[in-house]
Amino acid sequence: MSRVHIRFEREANDDAPVVYRVETPDFSEAREWQEIGRIEIDRLQKTYRFLASGLWTGYKFIPPSIYGLDEATRERLLREDYAGYEAGGWSASIHRRVTQLLEEGRYP
Repeated sequence: MSRVHIRFEREANDDAPVVYRVETPDFSEAREWQEIGRIEIDRLQKTYRFLASGLWTGYKFIPPSIYGLDEATRERLLREDYAGYEAGGWSASIHRRVTQLLEEGRYP
């Protein structure tokens, strides 16, 4: 399995929800960083929302939030609702990074 490459680029520096553009070079033959989505983080509620964009618009990817569920629920959903969906490694990496930001309370 190849490594997953993800980077978050912060969109604005204000008190509104923190918004990051999510990029990866992994879907480009030229290895150019391309947008796959956006993350909106609500700092007060400690929640996030992933919005597919760029390359992942219309793509059947596993939502990053799935990786925040307990193992039994996650496995059931992957088997029943997301069979045939792809990009689990990228989605898991996105979820881990957002969880780290929320736990640390820092949003560079």
